[in-house]
Amino acid sequence: MGLRREWPALLVLAVAAAGLGLLALDVGGHRGGTTLLAAALLLAAVLRAALPTRLVGMLAVRSRGLDAAMSGALGVALLVVALVTPSA
Repeated sequence: MGLRREWPALLVLAVAAAGLGLLALDVGGHRGGTTLLAAALLLAAVLRAALPTRLVGMLAVRSRGLDAAMSGALGVALLVVALVTPSA
């Protein structure tokens, strides 16, 4: 089963890594990378809410509802910060 069970976590990590890469390379200011990091958290929330526990691998930390709510709330908060922070 190995990586087959971990594809949701790997997908979220890939999106987050892309966001961190944009931030590190300073591509498009801070908004592009921060928005992509927020998208990774929102993706984690959707995957955790939609998939059964046996298929989400390392995305399952607590109960399904709590995992999805916390990831979603952090994703929305990070997206708001990214959109309201003025560009330098």
